[in-house]
Amino acid sequence: MKRSLNEVERICRKAAEGAGAPAGLDTDAADGAAWLLARDLPALNGLAGDLTGFPDLAAACRFARGSFGGAEELDLNGKACTVIAPMLVDLLVARAARNAEPSRLRATGLSSPLFLLPPAVGHAAQGHNDRGWSFNLSLSNGTGERSILRVAAGGEVEILATGGTIAALFEAGTDWVLEAVCASLETDELSRTDLPSIVDGERLDALAMRSLAEGVSPDPGPWGRLQALAAKVLVPATEQSHLMGAGALGSDSE
Repeated sequence: MKRSLNEVERICRKAAEGAGAPAGLDTDAADGAAWLLARDLPALNGLAGDLTGFPDLAAACRFARGSFGGAEELDLNGKACTVIAPMLVDLLVARAARNAEPSRLRATGLSSPLFLLPPAVGHAAQGHNDRGWSFNLSLSNGTGERSILRVAAGGEVEILATGGTIAALFEAGTDWVLEAVCASLETDELSRTDLPSIVDGERLDALAMRSLAEGVSPDPGPWGRLQALAAKVLVPATEQSHLMGAGALGSDSE
């Protein structure tokens, strides 16, 4: 069944809220899921897994005091990576802005790395001193798979990989090692690679335009799990609740 991107974002946001995601991160996770799904990139299975896979989701989004901002390497095992992905990108940008040179971060135990793309694109498109941030997110795992998520200044995306389909390569639950670089200028370090390009920005833009016009078809399995979580934030359908602003699950305008 076709769904609008607005409905996808709304259900994902309510699902994250119902699962106990911290305020703000629930919106970031929903925006990321809708951005990825619009470009036919796997998103909902990873998000549903993170939102249902932790006894305490809020704890899975927290870091010990001093370990997040100061560490050059982060252990993300036990973390809800689809929810905290924007925090990792923000950290890269903050370090690069503070030091006026490329920033680097290594993270282990990363799942659903595609969720790094939406916040990286957001920073790249915003610009910095008349130039956008650039990102080179190099990924590897124990199976020998390698890939790079590259975001150029201005927000253009390219995905490079050793082979296989996007869905298989970024299957939820696979532990990735991330070697990330962020800079305000294009550098050889950001462009040098021996991996072939499997998805470019032109294709992703075309898919996004089609999704905006025609809607998307979420995978029924994770979509049902997200809807069940979203239902937790509903209130009884009474005249008083409607007067207080309560709306329908799928569309607040219904």
